[in-house]
Amino acid sequence: MEAQDWRDDAPCRDEDPDLFAPATYHGLGALQAKEAKAICADCPVAAECLADAIAQVDDTTVRGGMTPEERRAWRRPDLQPAMGEWWVNGRRAKAVA
Repeated sequence: MEAQDWRDDAPCRDEDPDLFAPATYHGLGALQAKEAKAICADCPVAAECLADAIAQVDDTTVRGGMTPEERRAWRRPDLQPAMGEWWVNGRRAKAVA
């Protein structure tokens, strides 16, 4: 028996694939990416999707809740967020109390 593919549990499989591939990540494309990332936020297999995007070096689509720019920065140790920081719209943000 074959193991179930993680993609079978991805809520995005029922969405328009173009939503996850904006032509640009600025202006209206940033809003489109935000909508795609909102779907990723509640995804039970976001970690698997992100790992797959990194392994495939997918530099075009929103995957695992990250844009290509965020994934490129995440792969670079000098750009990785420090403890208490995370990426918001392609920029590092600090946690606020």
